[in-house]
Amino acid sequence: MLCAVPDITYTLETMTLTNRKVFFERIRSRLKGTENRIVARLKAADALYWAMMYNNLPASDLPIESAKEDLPFEQIVSYRI
Repeated sequence: MLCAVPDITYTLETMTLTNRKVFFERIRSRLKGTENRIVARLKAADALYWAMMYNNLPASDLPIESAKEDLPFEQIVSYRI
């Protein structure tokens, strides 16, 4: 969510508690929808996220850097530590 919504930290800090609850409830409801595959995609990108956060990326190219546009999202962001 922090990456997907510009200025989210400031926005959340300035929201009233009621508006913040509505905001998070909207996100929860979208995550529950299985047709959008958001949770599956977040899980697929989890290892890559942690590798980037801890500066633990390999020297070789990652699938996300390749020009193979026919790869499914889960393979593009795959990374095994």
